[in-house]
Amino acid sequence: MDYDFYDYEDIGEEEWLESWPRDVKVDEAREELVKFFNENDEKVYYLKQLEVLFERQFFHWITAKAVNELIEEGLLGKEEVPLQKGTSVKFVFNKRLRYHKMLIRKCLKIIREYANPTIAIACGRQAEVLFFNALTNKGFLSKGQSINEYGGKKWTETEHDLDFIIEKDNRVYGCEVKNR
Repeated sequence: MDYDFYDYEDIGEEEWLESWPRDVKVDEAREELVKFFNENDEKVYYLKQLEVLFERQFFHWITAKAVNELIEEGLLGKEEVPLQKGTSVKFVFNKRLRYHKMLIRKCLKIIREYANPTIAIACGRQAEVLFFNALTNKGFLSKGQSINEYGGKKWTETEHDLDFIIEKDNRVYGCEVKNR
């Protein structure tokens, strides 16, 4: 079997993307999102929130692509608001919503509370505990925590540690429960 291998630096991103057929799931997600925003026309949502709300139906990038297309076509409204240095939150809403700024301020207040480092660290630690308990209940064995070296192999690229090294059926996995 012959394969065509490309030097990806020779192909522009747009050209590369155009070579792939459109994912029909994007169109399905668009339909669901239009219906969702028609039924929830007095609320604002942030993009990550929508990705989570629809994660049982669509991969997060499918939901994000569908939302962005609906925004570009003027079917949904959007407002991007700074959260912290270098980050922002993209809010999305039905274009008929008149007082979206007030709702965005309320939502942003909650997001900022949970983005507080003390809260974020506590949530991360709780996530690690839940993850670890779930894996051990499924028969995985812990081989290490907060390490970047195991079995003679060391991760040096970022100087970060993995949350867990686990093993089951003679297969070893490095796990990162949360990341930035």
